[in-house]
Amino acid sequence: MALAWVRAWPGVVAPVVNARTRERRGALLTSVDVTLSSDETDRLAAVGG
Repeated sequence: MALAWVRAWPGVVAPVVNARTRERRGALLTSVDVTLSSDETDRLAAVGG
């Protein structure tokens, strides 16, 4: 979800991520398919301050 939130912000071209293990790399790659709605990004921004 964090990666999807970063990608939702205008001006972010490519978030930089790193994985220590193959399992984590797989999770990062599948997270590319997660897209947040505008309501979800608004709610997350409100929680973050």
